[in-house]
Amino acid sequence: MNGYLHQIWYGDSWCGSGIGTAWIELPNGFKVLICTSHFHAEYNRDDDQFLPDRICQALEGIKEIESKEHLVDAVIYAGDFNTEPQDLPHQILIKMSGLQDARGNETPKPSYNAEWNTYASPKERPVTIDYIMIGTNEDTKVITTHCQNPLSSKISGESISYSDHEGVWAQIKFQDQKDIAYDKPEAYDVDTLNRLNSQLRDVLRLERSKMEWSMWIIFMVSAAFLSVWKWEGPWSIFIVLILSYLFYLGGQFFKRITAISSQIDTIMALMNPVKK
Repeated sequence: MNGYLHQIWYGDSWCGSGIGTAWIELPNGFKVLICTSHFHAEYNRDDDQFLPDRICQALEGIKEIESKEHLVDAVIYAGDFNTEPQDLPHQILIKMSGLQDARGNETPKPSYNAEWNTYASPKERPVTIDYIMIGTNEDTKVITTHCQNPLSSKISGESISYSDHEGVWAQIKFQDQKDIAYDKPEAYDVDTLNRLNSQLRDVLRLERSKMEWSMWIIFMVSAAFLSVWKWEGPWSIFIVLILSYLFYLGGQFFKRITAISSQIDTIMALMNPVKK
């Protein structure tokens, strides 16, 4: 899920979305899985119609990591997740996968629309939406020694910033725990999972209802066209194009409903191993 194709004024859906992965083996044999992704933009925090997209993208990211993490000693998942700390997609990544924010408990600096950035807009507020997240197995301890936004406010010799986003840089140390007594903290607890599951199901249920109503409207409009217009003259081509577009949108909505429904099963599968 990554937005709506007909909303060309946003463009997220046309750009596509996925997870890029790379395997790195260090000289000492330590294996690290590097992942990067870009979640759908928020656009309007007061009426966030793309929250379900970012929720599904967070869950899909977890599934991708879990399918490979047993083959490596550590995972680094970084990118523009378009979600602020404590937002539901961010909490899914932290609470349901055991990933840690490289910033730790530090108060994060804005990574988008920072006041020193030349692309900053006075209509938007500074937010933290870019992350480096780290995960390890039971034999590895991760230590983040430093995390910062390394870029200067402007490109050297230029009057503009490098990007409308700030870069995030982290220095990470991994410690082998095979021969060291170390109590690794739990990735999540039952209460946290239950709370997130409840929120997630409410959001997905609302989105599913919206999509079903949209499909009914599309098919009703299509039926009206079929019953009123005559299939003759130059208007017939226009009618065919309109109907094709409406049915195409109906197919897109159906795909979204299917994707959202499947994520309900995913969240339940994540909960089952830790249910009391």
